[in-house]
Amino acid sequence: MELDPIIKRQEYDLSGYMPAVLAKLREEGDGKLYGLSPNFRSFGLYYNAALFEKYGIERPRDSMTWEEVFELAKRFPADGEGNDRVYGFTLDGFSSPLTDIVYSLMAQNRKILNADGTAVGLEGDSWRGIFESIVSVVRSGSFYLPTPEETAKRTRFIEDDRFLMGRSAMTYRDHLYLRQLENASVDWAVVSAPVDALNRTQSSAYEPGPAFVISRQSANPRAAWEFVKYANSGEFAQIKSKSSSDFLFSRTEYIRPPSERDVTGLYTLDPVANASDEFAALEPRLKVDLVELIASELTAAAEGSKTLDAAIEAMREDGNVLLAQMKAARP
Repeated sequence: MELDPIIKRQEYDLSGYMPAVLAKLREEGDGKLYGLSPNFRSFGLYYNAALFEKYGIERPRDSMTWEEVFELAKRFPADGEGNDRVYGFTLDGFSSPLTDIVYSLMAQNRKILNADGTAVGLEGDSWRGIFESIVSVVRSGSFYLPTPEETAKRTRFIEDDRFLMGRSAMTYRDHLYLRQLENASVDWAVVSAPVDALNRTQSSAYEPGPAFVISRQSANPRAAWEFVKYANSGEFAQIKSKSSSDFLFSRTEYIRPPSERDVTGLYTLDPVANASDEFAALEPRLKVDLVELIASELTAAAEGSKTLDAAIEAMREDGNVLLAQMKAARP
Protein backbone atom coordinates (compact mmCIF):
# COMPACT_ATOMS: atom_id res chain seq x y z
CA MET A 1 0.00 0.00 0.00
CA GLU A 2 1.15 3.52 -0.67
CA LEU A 3 2.01 5.15 2.66
CA ASP A 4 1.96 8.84 1.70
CA PRO A 5 -1.84 9.25 2.11
CA ILE A 6 -1.73 7.54 5.51
CA ILE A 7 1.23 9.62 6.68
CA LYS A 8 -0.53 12.81 5.58
CA ARG A 9 -3.85 11.85 7.14
CA GLN A 10 -2.31 10.91 10.49
CA GLU A 11 0.26 13.72 10.39
CA TYR A 12 3.01 11.18 11.06
CA ASP A 13 6.19 13.14 11.76
CA LEU A 14 9.07 12.33 9.40
CA SER A 15 11.02 15.51 10.09
CA GLY A 16 13.71 13.61 12.02
CA TYR A 17 13.96 10.86 9.43
CA MET A 18 17.12 10.73 7.33
CA PRO A 19 16.29 12.38 3.97
CA ALA A 20 18.65 10.05 2.09
CA VAL A 21 16.71 6.98 3.23
CA LEU A 22 13.36 8.50 2.22
CA ALA A 23 14.80 9.57 -1.11
CA LYS A 24 16.08 6.06 -1.86
CA LEU A 25 12.76 4.49 -0.84
CA ARG A 26 10.82 6.92 -3.04
CA GLU A 27 13.19 6.21 -5.91
CA GLU A 28 12.38 2.52 -5.62
CA GLY A 29 8.66 3.39 -5.61
CA ASP A 30 8.82 5.68 -8.67
CA GLY A 31 8.31 8.72 -6.48
CA LYS A 32 5.86 7.16 -4.06
CA LEU A 33 6.54 5.79 -0.59
CA TYR A 34 5.56 2.15 -0.09
CA GLY A 35 7.66 1.31 2.97
CA LEU A 36 9.83 2.69 5.76
CA SER A 37 13.26 1.42 6.82
CA PRO A 38 14.30 2.04 10.44
CA ASN A 39 17.99 1.43 9.59
CA PHE A 40 20.34 2.04 6.72
CA ARG A 41 23.76 0.91 5.53
CA SER A 42 26.56 3.26 4.61
CA PHE A 43 30.20 3.11 3.58
CA GLY A 44 32.95 5.49 4.62
CA LEU A 45 36.65 6.19 4.29
CA TYR A 46 38.29 5.36 7.62
CA TYR A 47 41.68 6.80 8.44
CA ASN A 48 44.37 6.50 11.11
CA ALA A 49 44.72 10.01 12.53
CA ALA A 50 47.99 9.18 14.31
CA LEU A 51 49.68 8.09 11.08
CA PHE A 52 48.62 11.26 9.28
CA GLU A 53 50.00 13.33 12.13
CA LYS A 54 53.24 11.31 12.28
CA TYR A 55 54.04 11.87 8.61
CA GLY A 56 52.71 15.43 8.45
CA ILE A 57 50.08 14.64 5.82
CA GLU A 58 46.75 16.46 5.60
CA ARG A 59 43.83 14.36 6.78
CA PRO A 60 41.12 13.03 4.48
CA ARG A 61 37.94 15.06 4.19
CA ASP A 62 34.36 14.47 3.11
CA SER A 63 33.60 14.45 -0.63
CA MET A 64 36.98 13.28 -1.89
CA THR A 65 37.21 11.28 -5.13
CA TRP A 66 38.96 7.94 -5.42
CA GLU A 67 41.70 9.64 -7.41
CA GLU A 68 42.27 12.10 -4.56
CA VAL A 69 42.30 9.28 -2.00
CA PHE A 70 44.97 7.45 -3.98
CA GLU A 71 47.10 10.59 -4.34
CA LEU A 72 46.89 11.00 -0.57
CA ALA A 73 47.90 7.35 -0.07
CA LYS A 74 50.97 7.84 -2.26
CA ARG A 75 52.33 10.43 0.17
CA PHE A 76 53.07 7.74 2.75
CA PRO A 77 56.51 6.08 2.69
CA ALA A 78 56.64 2.79 0.80
CA ASP A 79 59.51 1.27 2.73
CA GLY A 80 59.95 -0.81 5.87
CA GLU A 81 59.66 -4.53 6.50
CA GLY A 82 57.25 -6.80 8.37
CA ASN A 83 55.28 -5.08 11.11
CA ASP A 84 57.12 -1.81 10.44
CA ARG A 85 55.69 -1.57 6.92
CA VAL A 86 53.01 1.11 6.60
CA TYR A 87 50.61 1.42 3.65
CA GLY A 88 48.66 4.45 2.51
CA PHE A 89 45.58 2.35 1.71
CA THR A 90 44.53 -1.24 2.35
CA LEU A 91 41.30 -3.20 2.25
CA ASP A 92 41.89 -6.63 3.75
CA GLY A 93 38.91 -8.87 3.10
CA PHE A 94 37.66 -11.97 1.36
CA SER A 95 38.08 -10.59 -2.15
CA SER A 96 40.35 -8.25 -4.08
CA PRO A 97 40.01 -4.66 -2.80
CA LEU A 98 39.67 -3.64 -6.44
CA THR A 99 36.25 -5.31 -6.64
CA ASP A 100 34.94 -3.09 -3.83
CA ILE A 101 36.33 -0.01 -5.58
CA VAL A 102 34.77 -0.97 -8.92
CA TYR A 103 31.39 -1.49 -7.23
CA SER A 104 31.76 1.96 -5.64
CA LEU A 105 32.50 3.51 -9.04
CA MET A 106 29.52 1.79 -10.63
CA ALA A 107 27.27 3.18 -7.90
CA GLN A 108 28.35 6.66 -9.04
CA ASN A 109 26.47 5.95 -12.30
CA ARG A 110 29.57 5.06 -14.30
CA LYS A 111 28.44 2.49 -16.86
CA ILE A 112 30.25 -0.71 -17.79
CA LEU A 113 27.94 -1.51 -20.71
CA ASN A 114 27.27 0.64 -23.76
CA ALA A 115 24.12 2.75 -24.08
CA ASP A 116 21.85 -0.08 -25.25
CA GLY A 117 23.37 -2.73 -22.99
CA THR A 118 24.53 -4.93 -25.86
CA ALA A 119 28.29 -4.81 -25.20
CA VAL A 120 30.91 -3.94 -22.61
CA GLY A 121 31.90 -0.35 -23.28
CA LEU A 122 33.89 1.14 -20.38
CA GLU A 123 33.92 4.26 -22.50
CA GLY A 124 35.20 7.73 -21.77
CA ASP A 125 37.79 9.40 -19.59
CA SER A 126 35.86 8.57 -16.40
CA TRP A 127 37.01 4.94 -16.58
CA ARG A 128 40.40 5.49 -18.19
CA GLY A 129 41.35 8.11 -15.60
CA ILE A 130 40.47 6.01 -12.56
CA PHE A 131 42.14 2.93 -14.06
CA GLU A 132 45.35 4.95 -14.49
CA SER A 133 45.05 6.16 -10.90
CA ILE A 134 44.61 2.61 -9.56
CA VAL A 135 47.59 1.28 -11.52
CA SER A 136 49.72 4.20 -10.34
CA VAL A 137 48.93 3.84 -6.63
CA VAL A 138 49.48 0.06 -6.64
CA ARG A 139 52.81 0.45 -8.42
CA SER A 140 53.85 3.09 -5.89
CA GLY A 141 53.70 0.48 -3.13
CA SER A 142 51.23 2.57 -1.11
CA PHE A 143 48.18 0.44 -1.98
CA TYR A 144 48.46 -3.16 -0.82
CA LEU A 145 47.06 -5.79 -3.17
CA PRO A 146 46.64 -9.08 -1.26
CA THR A 147 47.78 -12.32 -2.87
CA PRO A 148 45.20 -14.86 -4.09
CA GLU A 149 46.16 -17.03 -1.11
CA GLU A 150 45.33 -14.19 1.29
CA THR A 151 41.91 -13.48 -0.21
CA ALA A 152 41.13 -17.22 -0.24
CA LYS A 153 41.42 -17.47 3.56
CA ARG A 154 38.02 -18.25 5.05
CA THR A 155 38.96 -17.49 8.65
CA ARG A 156 40.30 -14.07 9.58
CA PHE A 157 41.68 -12.54 12.74
CA ILE A 158 42.43 -8.98 13.76
CA GLU A 159 46.08 -9.60 12.79
CA ASP A 160 44.97 -10.07 9.17
CA ASP A 161 43.61 -6.52 8.97
CA ARG A 162 46.41 -3.99 8.50
CA PHE A 163 44.22 -1.03 9.38
CA LEU A 164 43.15 -2.55 12.69
CA MET A 165 46.81 -3.29 13.44
CA GLY A 166 47.80 0.34 12.85
CA ARG A 167 49.78 -0.42 9.70
CA SER A 168 47.48 1.28 7.19
CA ALA A 169 46.56 4.95 6.87
CA MET A 170 43.17 4.45 5.16
CA THR A 171 40.59 1.80 4.39
CA TYR A 172 37.09 1.68 2.87
CA ARG A 173 34.37 -0.16 4.80
CA ASP A 174 30.72 -0.09 5.72
CA HIS A 175 29.45 1.15 9.08
CA LEU A 176 29.61 -2.32 10.68
CA TYR A 177 33.40 -1.98 10.68
CA LEU A 178 33.01 0.37 13.63
CA ARG A 179 32.32 -2.63 15.86
CA GLN A 180 35.74 -4.04 15.01
CA LEU A 181 37.37 -0.69 15.68
CA GLU A 182 35.95 -0.74 19.21
CA ASN A 183 38.47 -3.43 20.13
CA ALA A 184 41.42 -2.01 18.20
CA SER A 185 44.00 0.42 19.55
CA VAL A 186 43.77 2.73 16.54
CA ASP A 187 43.20 6.49 16.70
CA TRP A 188 40.65 6.41 13.91
CA ALA A 189 38.21 8.79 12.27
CA VAL A 190 35.84 8.47 9.32
CA VAL A 191 34.74 10.70 6.44
CA SER A 192 32.29 10.16 3.61
CA ALA A 193 32.81 7.50 0.97
CA PRO A 194 34.54 8.73 -2.20
CA VAL A 195 32.31 10.63 -4.62
CA ASP A 196 32.11 11.57 -8.28
CA ALA A 197 34.25 14.64 -9.06
CA LEU A 198 31.30 16.17 -10.93
CA ASN A 199 28.89 15.61 -8.05
CA ARG A 200 30.60 16.17 -4.72
CA THR A 201 27.47 16.85 -2.66
CA GLN A 202 25.93 13.42 -3.24
CA SER A 203 27.03 9.99 -2.08
CA SER A 204 26.33 6.62 -3.70
CA ALA A 205 27.19 4.76 -0.50
CA TYR A 206 23.71 4.59 1.08
CA GLU A 207 21.41 1.60 1.14
CA PRO A 208 18.14 1.42 3.11
CA GLY A 209 17.75 -1.52 5.44
CA PRO A 210 14.79 -3.91 5.24
CA ALA A 211 11.60 -1.93 4.75
CA PHE A 212 8.35 -2.45 6.64
CA VAL A 213 5.39 -2.38 4.26
CA ILE A 214 1.66 -3.07 4.30
CA SER A 215 0.36 -5.70 1.91
CA ARG A 216 -2.47 -4.62 -0.38
CA GLN A 217 -4.24 -7.83 0.64
CA SER A 218 -3.90 -7.17 4.36
CA ALA A 219 -7.06 -7.90 6.32
CA ASN A 220 -5.88 -5.52 9.05
CA PRO A 221 -4.23 -2.51 7.37
CA ARG A 222 -4.87 -0.26 10.36
CA ALA A 223 -3.07 -2.62 12.76
CA ALA A 224 -0.32 -3.13 10.18
CA TRP A 225 0.20 0.63 9.95
CA GLU A 226 0.47 0.87 13.73
CA PHE A 227 3.29 -1.65 13.61
CA VAL A 228 5.07 0.07 10.70
CA LYS A 229 4.69 3.38 12.51
CA TYR A 230 6.13 2.03 15.76
CA ALA A 231 9.03 0.18 14.10
CA ASN A 232 10.08 3.49 12.53
CA SER A 233 9.46 5.70 15.54
CA GLY A 234 11.92 7.62 17.67
CA GLU A 235 10.77 5.59 20.66
CA PHE A 236 11.77 2.31 19.03
CA ALA A 237 15.07 3.77 17.75
CA GLN A 238 15.89 4.91 21.28
CA ILE A 239 15.35 1.40 22.63
CA LYS A 240 17.35 -0.21 19.82
CA SER A 241 20.19 2.29 20.23
CA LYS A 242 20.85 0.87 23.70
CA SER A 243 20.80 -2.78 22.73
CA SER A 244 21.39 -3.27 19.01
CA SER A 245 24.68 -4.01 17.25
CA ASP A 246 23.43 -1.87 14.38
CA PHE A 247 23.27 1.83 15.08
CA LEU A 248 22.70 3.75 11.83
CA PHE A 249 19.09 4.63 12.49
CA SER A 250 16.91 6.49 10.03
CA ARG A 251 15.90 8.58 13.02
CA THR A 252 19.37 10.09 13.06
CA GLU A 253 19.15 11.76 16.47
CA TYR A 254 19.38 8.27 18.00
CA ILE A 255 22.61 7.30 16.26
CA ARG A 256 25.02 6.37 19.06
CA PRO A 257 28.44 5.53 17.58
CA PRO A 258 31.00 3.49 19.49
CA SER A 259 33.28 5.56 21.71
CA GLU A 260 31.14 8.61 20.93
CA ARG A 261 33.25 9.31 17.83
CA ASP A 262 32.11 11.65 15.08
CA VAL A 263 30.63 9.43 12.35
CA THR A 264 28.53 12.06 10.57
CA GLY A 265 30.63 11.48 7.47
CA LEU A 266 28.69 8.22 7.06
CA TYR A 267 25.45 10.11 6.45
CA THR A 268 26.19 13.78 5.86
CA LEU A 269 25.87 13.83 2.04
CA ASP A 270 22.71 13.59 -0.04
CA PRO A 271 22.05 10.36 -1.94
CA VAL A 272 22.89 10.18 -5.62
CA ALA A 273 19.73 11.12 -7.47
CA ASN A 274 18.25 8.83 -10.14
CA ALA A 275 20.93 6.18 -9.74
CA SER A 276 20.20 3.31 -12.13
CA ASP A 277 21.42 -0.28 -12.19
CA GLU A 278 22.35 -1.16 -15.76
CA PHE A 279 22.27 -4.85 -14.79
CA ALA A 280 18.74 -4.82 -13.35
CA ALA A 281 17.29 -6.71 -16.34
CA LEU A 282 20.25 -9.07 -16.66
CA GLU A 283 21.38 -12.13 -14.73
CA PRO A 284 22.77 -11.10 -11.31
CA ARG A 285 25.84 -13.29 -11.82
CA LEU A 286 26.90 -11.27 -14.88
CA LYS A 287 27.52 -8.17 -12.80
CA VAL A 288 29.67 -10.13 -10.33
CA ASP A 289 31.66 -11.82 -13.10
CA LEU A 290 32.31 -8.55 -14.93
CA VAL A 291 33.50 -6.80 -11.77
CA GLU A 292 35.84 -9.70 -10.99
CA LEU A 293 37.13 -9.58 -14.58
CA ILE A 294 37.84 -5.84 -14.36
CA ALA A 295 39.61 -6.29 -11.00
CA SER A 296 41.71 -9.15 -12.40
CA GLU A 297 42.79 -7.18 -15.47
CA LEU A 298 43.60 -4.12 -13.36
CA THR A 299 45.76 -6.33 -11.15
CA ALA A 300 47.63 -7.59 -14.22
CA ALA A 301 48.22 -4.01 -15.39
CA ALA A 302 49.33 -2.85 -11.94
CA GLU A 303 51.74 -5.75 -11.57
CA GLY A 304 53.20 -5.10 -15.02
CA SER A 305 52.24 -8.31 -16.80
CA LYS A 306 50.05 -6.28 -19.19
CA THR A 307 49.85 -2.73 -20.40
CA LEU A 308 46.76 -0.83 -19.28
CA ASP A 309 45.58 -0.63 -22.90
CA ALA A 310 45.81 -4.42 -23.22
CA ALA A 311 44.01 -4.86 -19.90
CA ILE A 312 41.13 -2.60 -20.95
CA GLU A 313 40.85 -4.40 -24.28
CA ALA A 314 40.69 -7.73 -22.41
CA MET A 315 37.96 -6.33 -20.17
CA ARG A 316 35.90 -5.56 -23.27
CA GLU A 317 36.62 -8.76 -25.20
CA ASP A 318 36.25 -11.20 -22.30
CA GLY A 319 33.34 -9.18 -20.94
CA ASN A 320 31.50 -9.52 -24.24
CA VAL A 321 32.08 -13.28 -24.10
CA LEU A 322 30.44 -13.36 -20.66
CA LEU A 323 27.54 -11.26 -21.97
CA ALA A 324 27.06 -13.59 -24.96
CA GLN A 325 27.17 -16.67 -22.74
CA MET A 326 24.50 -15.20 -20.48
CA LYS A 327 22.22 -14.46 -23.46
CA ALA A 328 22.79 -17.93 -24.92
CA ALA A 329 21.86 -19.57 -21.61
CA ARG A 330 18.52 -17.79 -21.44
CA PRO A 331 15.50 -19.98 -22.25
